[in-house]
Amino acid sequence: MRRVARNTAFMLAGDAGVKLLAAVFGIVVVRRFGPEDFGRYAAALAFVGMWSILTDLGTSQFSLRALARGDRAAALLSDLIGLRLLLSLAALLAIPALAEAMGEPNEQVVGIFVGSLVLLVHAVSGPLQALMIARERLAVVSAASVASQALFVVFGTFSLLAHGGFVGLLVAVIVSQALVGAGLVRAARSRLSLRLERPSLARWPRLLRSGLPFFVSQVSDVALRRFELVYILWALSATQVGWYGVAANLVAMLMPLSQSLGFAIFPRLVRESGGATPAGEGGNVGSTLQSSARWVLLVSLPIAAGGFLLADRIIE
Repeated sequence: MRRVARNTAFMLAGDAGVKLLAAVFGIVVVRRFGPEDFGRYAAALAFVGMWSILTDLGTSQFSLRALARGDRAAALLSDLIGLRLLLSLAALLAIPALAEAMGEPNEQVVGIFVGSLVLLVHAVSGPLQALMIARERLAVVSAASVASQALFVVFGTFSLLAHGGFVGLLVAVIVSQALVGAGLVRAARSRLSLRLERPSLARWPRLLRSGLPFFVSQVSDVALRRFELVYILWALSATQVGWYGVAANLVAMLMPLSQSLGFAIFPRLVRESGGATPAGEGGNVGSTLQSSARWVLLVSLPIAAGGFLLADRIIE
């Protein structure tokens, strides 16, 4: 539990300051754009995020488990990156076409196309981030998170000053994510001596079959977090998406605690479930989960209750 706590602290330390910076920048963006343009921005990201699962198909979660168990990283990551790049290229064409078929205006379709470019970046950076989590290099993951949000604030500010609109802000997202992805590639080579192999098409069917159980849970998770924004855009308007998006973003600011614990605890749970816990580090899945849940609830319940009771004052 000390190792889990330390790794969770790494993630939280990276998130805390940058979340505050992102919150201030988010307020500036909302006030600069107004609810309608902010709604278009939020809807474009949500639309891309909802369909992004088709470029993953559960393979990322499967690879995280496999890497935590000690499977060969070079071959697995090569296949995963190759497969996801191919699926992302197909999605880059299909997602904007779907938005157009739903009757979205041209400006929104352009925004969704620009937002879809981030899938190509995540096809590379996502598997490398999974490798860092599996190897418990959470300081690297935390640094990547900090860099991503800090770079977005920098490039987003340039976009606002240049009157780039919501499409310009989407470009800022892509540029910042691409730079962080390049940093992860360098970190994987220098810290883990990773040298990717040539992808093998023959292994892709097995990779897809292995990811299928994770894809099922992934569908419900993405639907829970993305579907409502897309539905509001279709049923109502971008302005309502903007109002809803602001509230959702404020709540999301409080999520790093549980997310950081999830990242920190997962590799250990995989090893404990397979009987591969290092010597001198006793424990089992049940006791680790129970201890983790106790601590995260101890912190989270007061935040949830206080946020509910003081929401009107916080917003004002």
